[in-house]
Order: sequence, then structure tokens, then C-alpha cells
Amino acid sequence: MIGARVGNWHVEAEIGHGPLGTVYAARGYDDSGRRAAVKVLTEALARDPAFVLKFPGEMLALQRLDHPNVARWYDSGIHSGHAFVASELIDGTDGAKLLESGRRPWREVLGLAVEAARALKHGHNRNLLHRDLKPANVILTADGTWKLLGFGFAKVAASPLAVSPAIGTAAYLPPETASGKPPTRRSDFYSLGGLLYSMATGRPP
Repeated sequence: MIGARVGNWHVEAEIGHGPLGTVYAARGYDDSGRRAAVKVLTEALARDPAFVLKFPGEMLALQRLDHPNVARWYDSGIHSGHAFVASELIDGTDGAKLLESGRRPWREVLGLAVEAARALKHGHNRNLLHRDLKPANVILTADGTWKLLGFGFAKVAASPLAVSPAIGTAAYLPPETASGKPPTRRSDFYSLGGLLYSMATGRPP
């Protein structure tokens, strides 16, 4: 994908990989000064009719998010058979990498608690759930601000043909989600509790 065009973006470098796809640093195809993190989803998702049907509407709902602690959504679509989501490219370190050196200072965790709760409230007030809070989905920027990634993405990725976003993150799943019941706002706060536990102790609950 390096050097390819995906939607209105020119892919430059791979910056992450997961069960649902690969994330690339990209520049605007017509505006090289604009940068984004472009997640190119797996081919299985892009070929899934149920996913293709709900993908535009679910992603469009993310336009309602406008908060300093939430990574901004730019656009999304399917280009040359590749489903993608473009969002704010954040310069910082995600929680999973921070935990590689052990538990985090309590002041840092307290800052995460406050800022993540504010971000969740912003989304919940717009009828949007995060659904996949975990260390890899929070980033600490150079100025000490926490940003939430992947807001609402677990919902659109919940396809029979997709790899479940719960794989590898069971420690943060609320019991109702694990048992197949629909998530609620409380589900997000349960996951936030697990995230904070991990950051404060250096290990998942």
C-alpha cells in the first residue's frame, strides 16, 4: 500500500497493524500539507455485503464528535476495493507502548481518567459509544493531552466475517458484551475502569 492512493489520501508509511486492518500515515492527495492516519480494513470486511451496507452511515455518525480528547474523524469510504477510515494523525505514544516500561505515574493516570471520562460523556451525549477502550486506543501527546482513538469503530466492524475486535482485549470487555448483550454507556465506563487499572498497576485486571 505504500505509495498508493486510498480515497483522497496518499499512503506514506505503515504505523500500526491489528486484526481489522493496517494503519498508515498519509498525506492529502490534492493537499500535501494535510496529514491523516488512514486505516485500511481487511479484504474480508470490504467484501462483506452487510459491512458495506452499514459502513457509510455508521462512519458518518462520527462527524458529531468534536472534542479535544477524541481523535477527529476526517472521512471514510471504499476505494479500489479497499475500505478505509481517515482520522487525525496524532503525534504521541499509545497506552500499550507506555505500559512496556511498567505502570504509569499516578498523576498521569488521573489525567487519563478525567480526560477519557470527558470524551466519553461527549460521545454519549451524541448517542455514540466507544465500545473498545483499551491501552492501544488511547494516546498521550507531547503536551500531556490524552486522545481516544477508534470511537465507535467496533460497532461497524462487528460483522460475521470480521475478526472480533474483542480478541486480545477480553480484560476490558464488560460482562454484558462478553455474554452477547448490547452495550450501554455503563459498558464504556466498565472498560475505562479496566484501562485505568492497567495503567496504574502495569497489568490488566
